[in-house]
Amino acid sequence: MKHIEDRLVWQLLIDAQETGEIHQIMEQLTVVEQTIGHDGTFHQLLNGPSMSESEKKQFIIDCFEPVVHSVIVSFLVALLSQKKMDRLPVMVQTAKMTLARYLKELDHVVSGTIYAAIPVTDSQKKTMESVFSDRLKINVMLSVVIDETLIGGYKVVIGDEIYDHTIKSQLQQLRETMEKDIRESL
Repeated sequence: MKHIEDRLVWQLLIDAQETGEIHQIMEQLTVVEQTIGHDGTFHQLLNGPSMSESEKKQFIIDCFEPVVHSVIVSFLVALLSQKKMDRLPVMVQTAKMTLARYLKELDHVVSGTIYAAIPVTDSQKKTMESVFSDRLKINVMLSVVIDETLIGGYKVVIGDEIYDHTIKSQLQQLRETMEKDIRESL
């Protein structure tokens, strides 16, 4: 039942988000992965008939509670209660990949370039990064290139978008407005 597995992984992601410790939880999943190993010993112990369900649950708590976040322990206990312990290595890998994708989106930074006629101060650069981050709803990091062909002002290029605030651009807009006004007045 892939549906149950997906639900358990998404619950882990939601719980990790709520704690605000996603990076730590991601790293600790590696501890779980190393602990369970790939030789099948852990799997055989938890799927064998020698322990009751409550003993298996206590075993998981005793093994992992001292070394990993409670969110991960809850995830492991949920796997046990859903009879998915045989899928533990795959589920841990899936959880790690899901958290990694989420972290990539969360940490996603778009880079861009400020083309300026004169040097831009760090303060001005940070202000522009903040303005564009707010406008685009994504983290923006800008580098600065001095373009001696510019008369004044600046142009910002982010991806395939160009935000032109150069004097040349402003003069061109003024010219177009004046030409339009003259045509309309005739």
